Amino acid sequence: MQRLLLALTLLALPVFAQNPKTGEPPSDMAEYQMILIRTMPDEWQFPRAKNIVVAGPIDDTKLRAVAIVDATRPETDALTSGAKAEVHPWMTSKKTLAEFATKHVNQKHYLVFLMRGDKWTPEVTPETEELQKRHLANIGKLHQQGKLLLAGPFTDNGVLRGIFVLKADSLEQAKEYCSTDPSVQAGRLIVDVLPWTVH
Repeated sequence: MQRLLLALTLLALPVFAQNPKTGEPPSDMAEYQMILIRTMPDEWQFPRAKNIVVAGPIDDTKLRAVAIVDATRPETDALTSGAKAEVHPWMTSKKTLAEFATKHVNQKHYLVFLMRGDKWTPEVTPETEELQKRHLANIGKLHQQGKLLLAGPFTDNGVLRGIFVLKADSLEQAKEYCSTDPSVQAGRLIVDVLPWTVH
């Protein structure tokens, strides 16, 4: 029953790193919290906390830093003290995130926020289901090509729908990868692509 509820939840969400071989959700899906730091003092830094999986600065004026935190040990008050921050529940594969946290630190990547577009609707129809299938297939393709390192949905049903973390040579190339997404092409999703250096 729990697996069915998870599958139904993910079907309604616009981004999910499926198993590229079976097309099913990974069996190791886990909940995390994503902390978006909007403003912070110049001397502010993420504290060295055991519940931080990955964190790093964002090269953008609207968003200063992002951290992914173990949801079983949130302790977000200590992490965001002195900063203006948003905390969003988020899901991804534990194995994929662990690999990312060990293999891709101190490297520049591109963090993509997928958000509701003008054509987004909450209704599930045969058309949106077909679009979702093509969206997920594209995620699997980008992952197999080594372009997409991490993906997962936000679960608070807000404007932010999910993220990609892309390996690309430039911002323009990262945007090009995003343009291959059928949900982006259809206007159901829009993207905000930001340089992110993970520590």
